[in-house]
Amino acid sequence: MGFFRFKLYFILISFLIFHRCLSDTSGMRPVVLMHGINGNAGNMKHFQEWIQEDSPDTYVLDVELGNGAFDSIFGDITKWALDFIEIVGTDEVISEFGSFNLICHSQGNMFCLYYIGMHNSSYVKEQLPDYDLDSFPTVYNYMSIAAPAAGFFGDDDSFEMIGLETNDIAKVGGSIIYTPYILQLLVNPSGYWRDPMHLDVYRKLCLFLPILNNEISHPDFALNKQNRMSLNYYKMFGSPNDGVISPYQSTWYGYFKEGTLEEFVTAEETDTWENVGLKDLDEAGKLEFVDSGMCHTDYLYEDTGGKAFFEKEMKDYVIN
Repeated sequence: MGFFRFKLYFILISFLIFHRCLSDTSGMRPVVLMHGINGNAGNMKHFQEWIQEDSPDTYVLDVELGNGAFDSIFGDITKWALDFIEIVGTDEVISEFGSFNLICHSQGNMFCLYYIGMHNSSYVKEQLPDYDLDSFPTVYNYMSIAAPAAGFFGDDDSFEMIGLETNDIAKVGGSIIYTPYILQLLVNPSGYWRDPMHLDVYRKLCLFLPILNNEISHPDFALNKQNRMSLNYYKMFGSPNDGVISPYQSTWYGYFKEGTLEEFVTAEETDTWENVGLKDLDEAGKLEFVDSGMCHTDYLYEDTGGKAFFEKEMKDYVIN
């Protein structure tokens, strides 16, 4: 009888230990990855490997929009942002947890920022009427890598990757880039092409970034700011060595000064600093700008320092 009782206690204790371990691992916050332009979900696979080396049970969703590289260049960027909201917001694991950490590279940050600020906006509710968007999971920590956060005004080298001659585009400015139903709905980067020589046209006709960064009045202005301010931590990585984002200051919401291609303004000198809650996040100690010294794609690979940088600057913010 004593032996039977001992076995019963042993089984019970083992079950409790197993249950505790299971609860601990399932308590890890999911992570969402989003790749950049001219790429696919495979570009972010190393982040998943690095995360799961340290935390094998952390659920990682590596998002693909459309069919990879081609669809990362061509299409309506707002449509892809809606797809991103639907994919992430309806994921069963992430939905059950209720929040997730986010790592986005390059253009992928446009979709990530749209999710953070606008996932439950009146416009998105109109476009995705079958979902309770107010109950969609929220972003906890956000790691922004080489983002065109304040827009992009590239040079020939930067735009060779999508087959465009930037100097020719710059000459015509808003007359083509900002024409709705032409490039705005056909080429993703036109949604965040921010021509410092034609900012009046940009603010009037560009369909994506002026709304995302609250540069103009729109019905979800206050909600966008409130949602962004709800982040637990917002960390932005950029570098003068980036080589793709132009100007590189855009990764930290800086940009060309209006009307010039030589002078720059910092984030704190822009309306965006106040309009999307960056000032509030900064004052709360939840905002950080990091000069990585890295090139645009160095973050993605171990042999270019990506893994060491991830472990130093990101790991503690995405494994929690």
